[in-house]
Amino acid sequence: MKKRSIKNKKILVAIGIVTVCTILITAGILKLVNNSTTESSVESLEKSKISNLFNIRQAEGEEDESSSERVTYRTASNSESSTNDRGTIEQSTTQRTTTKQTTSSKTPSSTTPSTPPSSGDTTQTPITPNPSEKPNEPSTDNNTNQPNPPEDTTTPEVTSGYTITIDNAIKGHVYEAYQIFQGSLYEKVEGEETKKVLSDIKWGTSFEVYADDIISKLKEKYALEGSYDNCKTAADVADVLAQNESHAKEFSIIIGKIIEDKKIDTTHRTTGDTYKITGLEAGYYIVVDSQIADKDDAYSRYFLNVVSNVTMEVKSIVPHLGKTISGGVKIDNTHNTETYYGKENEIYGLTFNLQAMIPTNQTKNGENNHSKEYLAEYENYEYYIVDIIDKGFDLYKDVNGKVAVVAKDKDGEPLDIDFSVEEVELTEANKLEYKLDDITPYVGKKVFKITINDIKKQVADGKLNPGDIVTFEYSAKLNGAHNVGDNPNINEAYLIYSDNPHDMLSKSRTTENKTYTYSIDLELSKIAEVKNPDDEKSYLPNAVFEIYNEDKTVKIAELTCGSEGDEKGQVKYTSLGAGTYYIRETKAPDGYNKLNKDIKLVIACELNNDGTIKWDVSIEKNPEINKLVHLTNEKTEENPDYNGTKVVEKEGISYRSIFIEIENTSGATLPVTGGIGTIIFTIVGLSIMIVAVLCLKSSKRK
Repeated sequence: MKKRSIKNKKILVAIGIVTVCTILITAGILKLVNNSTTESSVESLEKSKISNLFNIRQAEGEEDESSSERVTYRTASNSESSTNDRGTIEQSTTQRTTTKQTTSSKTPSSTTPSTPPSSGDTTQTPITPNPSEKPNEPSTDNNTNQPNPPEDTTTPEVTSGYTITIDNAIKGHVYEAYQIFQGSLYEKVEGEETKKVLSDIKWGTSFEVYADDIISKLKEKYALEGSYDNCKTAADVADVLAQNESHAKEFSIIIGKIIEDKKIDTTHRTTGDTYKITGLEAGYYIVVDSQIADKDDAYSRYFLNVVSNVTMEVKSIVPHLGKTISGGVKIDNTHNTETYYGKENEIYGLTFNLQAMIPTNQTKNGENNHSKEYLAEYENYEYYIVDIIDKGFDLYKDVNGKVAVVAKDKDGEPLDIDFSVEEVELTEANKLEYKLDDITPYVGKKVFKITINDIKKQVADGKLNPGDIVTFEYSAKLNGAHNVGDNPNINEAYLIYSDNPHDMLSKSRTTENKTYTYSIDLELSKIAEVKNPDDEKSYLPNAVFEIYNEDKTVKIAELTCGSEGDEKGQVKYTSLGAGTYYIRETKAPDGYNKLNKDIKLVIACELNNDGTIKWDVSIEKNPEINKLVHLTNEKTEENPDYNGTKVVEKEGISYRSIFIEIENTSGATLPVTGGIGTIIFTIVGLSIMIVAVLCLKSSKRK
């Protein structure tokens, strides 16, 4: 019995030793596994950090209404800080756009996180933390000086269906979003700040196939720096971008070019007048302005962003061109009338002004941001005015035979800038270069262009500033081939400018600006005095008239009436603008008397509501010439709608003209004095008649 008892004791001791060893070994294994898992999770999150470009700073003091719906995954490193409320998010931006992170406090609903942390092979069930309990708090028994394990303050972002709102969108444009990088969006607490980081980064689905091409172009662009030499994956590229925010511009250009060249499509775009792109997964996006109007428009810059219900403000540049005319008689800034002073006259009395605005950023509500930022994004910014002159104008030229153009500042002082003037011949081959679909309306017209050379450099050097107005001024005159009456002589100009910072060959144009110059013909008819209204008119040749200006200091023209055919007694002057004129007859036809009083002619004009011209012509009433001078369609009490003009047609063209008929009285037959007079002839004649009668009677008696 004693031996059996000793034997049993030995067995119990052995079992105890084995049990203790088993417990110790198991504990050691569990500790090792737990440490390994924790270290792996922390290391993964540290590697996923992307500063600047991918971090989104959270503003303080605004509560997130949906924070109670957020799912928290409890791990050994979770803490209370992982449930911090989110407020309005302010995202750091690239230099390509202004991005206002005006996120709604209501985050889009979702049920699963992008990439939740896990431990081992066991699926982790999300649970709601108990505020009164600190999860996984280590025991402090016999370890009062042992520090708590480090906290993992990164919580996976579980929302999806984000929205990008395009602020200051240009009506009619279409904005498209392309996901360049995809991954998991995490929320990270750093002190009092909450940031968001994108981890597990991969190429967006549409760009996977072009990954090598993208990396190759980045390596080529930054060859001297070697920034991308070791990049092989999307995560590698993202890491370099995060450390070099200035690379974002070139990166967006490369991506945009691939989208254009490869015709990559996307379903994420704005439609109609709603400038929101919805239903976006977490990731890094490029937003492209894909559609502009034909005129007065420009593409917006590409802009990039990590999605979290962001608002992006579009900044585009559409330069402005104005055009005015002075000289002659002004109706308004773009309408006037002018007198033709003859082909040999050197009076270039018309002045055309082109007001060109130096490109500047346009922001919300049409306000201008006078910065150099936008121009700096262009390798080369082209900026030139195309001016198309009607055939009826001659332009004043310099000694080199070029149109004499002067650049002036806002105060009218000469401006020392670098610009060039070049005459252009429009052809079918170059019409698209000048943004014209059809050159037929411009046949026979003169075309020249004014180019501000290297405008980007002149702005950088301070010779020009964004928002400046440069006035280009040149002179002209009517040349005799101009349109008359209601048909204007048009000077048309528009501006062509670079419209896409990512495509140096892309250009747009402004709407054409036009000026309208009018002039009206004067036709004179010389006829013999009409004593009986039923008598046929007799046209008289070779009468000579002179036309003077209002103060009679300038003789505008000298006219001689025709002597043969249809022109007998007729003469026309092309042409007169609004104003007061005097018509003087200096020589009458042979056998007729000239007028002893000048004819005062008054020509006025104004614009109708539809923009057409309205003439009003009258002659001064004078008792000495009232019966001899007749204005066709003269306004009278009986005909108040008449305006002193008449519409005629010649060679298929209808035009309005002034017609004046001038009667001349014949010379008087004066009595003759100092001779024998006419009585003697009368007596002789009567004597002969008496003798003849007596002879006749004597003959009958016989």
